[in-house]
Amino acid sequence: MIELTEETYKQEIATGTVLVDFYAPWCGVCKMLKPKLEDLKHIKVCMADVDKWPKIAVEHGISNLPTLILYQDGKEQKRGVFDLLKEIGGEANEKE
Repeated sequence: MIELTEETYKQEIATGTVLVDFYAPWCGVCKMLKPKLEDLKHIKVCMADVDKWPKIAVEHGISNLPTLILYQDGKEQKRGVFDLLKEIGGEANEKE
């Protein structure tokens, strides 16, 4: 997984299908979600730490953690968490 910064965000989402995970190190659900994201081999997965890069979170209207945004060639297609993960082929059991 690629750790995003304010400088690399636009470049990393610019081409192809990219899933961005907005997270914080203290977020329990974010920690639970990380192994599920690591299992995704068919899609580029990037992570944006909202504590390190709050400007990214504000620019993308992130108000809940975790939040996943799916991009296609730089354009947002969908956002969600477990529903989106399940849709793209990841295991999404919230109760694990």
